[in-house]
Amino acid sequence: MSFFRKPESRFVVIDRGVGTLESLAPDTFETTFLSVCRYFFESFQKPESQCWMNAFMEAERRFPPPFGSTLAHAITIALKELRTARQISFSYHKQGSLAAEKAVTDDERYLVLTLRAIREGRLSEARSNAIMLCAGGESKGLLSALERICVLIGEIEDLRFQG
Repeated sequence: MSFFRKPESRFVVIDRGVGTLESLAPDTFETTFLSVCRYFFESFQKPESQCWMNAFMEAERRFPPPFGSTLAHAITIALKELRTARQISFSYHKQGSLAAEKAVTDDERYLVLTLRAIREGRLSEARSNAIMLCAGGESKGLLSALERICVLIGEIEDLRFQG
């Protein structure tokens, strides 16, 4: 299924996994991050679903107060940068589906791995994953936006991808 049919709409929902969520071994923050992202992906693909509201509610419910809405907004900025950089479709699992509970697409995996590398200070790995995630497009904006998420959650202090 193609997302919107407009050039800026490149998200595609799939119902089978490429990899297992277990093999990705996400921590609690990454699991919540991916859940919120999936709601936003669906909202981008089908605006009438208004899943962006589910994304904000999920963030409010699962991130520690008072950061839910702030983090959800920061995630939208990162995803906007991804949409700008990536010129091919992005595959994802619809949040709440059976596939989403156990599987990840390659695209979702690269997104989580990029965030994880930034959180852990592995900048070269973050850049490499971002290049794959952006399918060769300019990844600096995405890296900068993901880095700001890491600042918000208190895991890094120095901004290395800004400017």
